[in-house]
Amino acid sequence: MRRALVPVLPVLIVLAVTMLPAASADPVNVMEVGAYEGSIGASESITFQWVLYNNDSFPYLVTVIPIFAEGGDGIAVTPSESFISLDPGEHRTVEVKLSASQGVSTHHADLRVTFNMTRMDDPSQYMVVERSASMDVTALFERGGTKIFVWDNNLPAPLNTAWGTFIIELLGWIMVASLVHLVLFPLVGRIVKRTRIKVDDQLLRILRTPVLVVVVSFGLLDSLDILGIPADVYVSLWQLYEIVVIMVVAWTSYRIFNDIIIDFAGKWAAKTESGIDDVLVPLLHKAGLLIIPIFAAGAALSVVGIDLTLAVASLGVVGLVVGLAAQHSLGNLFSGILLMLDRPFKVGDVVRLDTGEICRVVKIGLRSTQLHNTFDHDIIILPNDMLANRKVENWSRPDNRHSQGTEVRVAYGTDLEKVHKLLLQVAHEHPDVIKEPGQMPYVRTAKLGESGVDFKVWYWVELKNMWRVASDMRTAVDKKLREEGIEIALPQRVITFNGSPSEEQ
Repeated sequence: MRRALVPVLPVLIVLAVTMLPAASADPVNVMEVGAYEGSIGASESITFQWVLYNNDSFPYLVTVIPIFAEGGDGIAVTPSESFISLDPGEHRTVEVKLSASQGVSTHHADLRVTFNMTRMDDPSQYMVVERSASMDVTALFERGGTKIFVWDNNLPAPLNTAWGTFIIELLGWIMVASLVHLVLFPLVGRIVKRTRIKVDDQLLRILRTPVLVVVVSFGLLDSLDILGIPADVYVSLWQLYEIVVIMVVAWTSYRIFNDIIIDFAGKWAAKTESGIDDVLVPLLHKAGLLIIPIFAAGAALSVVGIDLTLAVASLGVVGLVVGLAAQHSLGNLFSGILLMLDRPFKVGDVVRLDTGEICRVVKIGLRSTQLHNTFDHDIIILPNDMLANRKVENWSRPDNRHSQGTEVRVAYGTDLEKVHKLLLQVAHEHPDVIKEPGQMPYVRTAKLGESGVDFKVWYWVELKNMWRVASDMRTAVDKKLREEGIEIALPQRVITFNGSPSEEQ
């Protein structure tokens, strides 16, 4: 509640001042806002505010000079404004920000802010007002002493010295790391071996070395604190430790990603009939190889204080430019993913394109699809966006059977029922014609043409036999009709001369 009122306090103070009588001891009033005592830790900051109000009838130039009366080591002072011009009746808020460095030591600091006020129309008229603030600063790393972990070192000399304590504590950390590496992990390993799943065994094997590295490096850093090394050196060592931890985490993440997640995804993809997982799993693997190091590098740079905002913004612009330049390729990529998700066809299916080619699907990639032209015996490569936006007949759906017909024309006057029976007999006699319920051969009188009656016998065959069976059926129909003395009609016209009809073949 108090923090919520802080932004409103300058306005309330100014309103209160404006309601006072015009007479005032100082032409420019310096009013305090909130508390002027605080505490911060290393890498933290605190801000103090004052409100300047010109209750005189002349303009003033105010110079803000913040200095430390005591304990300013490792603290940066930043005023919001160093020079302020105030017209009569005008007020301004001055902020002084104090920022502690990461290597600051624990101490008490007193701040003194001097406001030099000079009347603009008469520089000889000036006044000085001082305000103060104080704060307690807590160091990020500052222990020293001769404690072994949390216990006082009461050992005899020279073991009770700083170097003796350092060696003892470092040996203690090495012992802790050894217990974790040689006792705890093997014990947990025996337990997880009893489980049916293998993921816990892999995870335990991956984590064993990284945990050892982190514990040993932290133990070394914690032990160095005993020697009372300079704060800036210790901060640099701590940053190095953070970078080591980031690299260890990145390496561990990659091992878990590659050895567990990708391995499981690859085995799962091999068991499924879908083709999308066979393509996406390698794509996901490559993305992980790129993303994990990028995040690790960004985290390491942020540890040493490098601002990545500009780099991220630049990457966004570069990504936009690359996206526009690769618009067609990205369209093919998304079309390929949609083809794999929608699955209008799969590898091995026979399809007919809207241009007439009959092909077998060889490969469905993220950018293009490869088709084998069964007639010309060549490979057709089509971009996925083109294939996704055109008519494609899948002859392998709902099964690998195709319905086709053989046409024949007989002369007028022929026994049509006999022709119907003979054609049906030819279809039934062919061994590769399917004769199952729902897919039995049938004959239809297709057309009463100008020179004869058209018949068509329909039948189902396996896709692999369709061209051979079509040829066999034409030959068998011609042979059967000739054996039965049925005339296959040729084109005929009737021409009349002077009223006398004549027939020309």
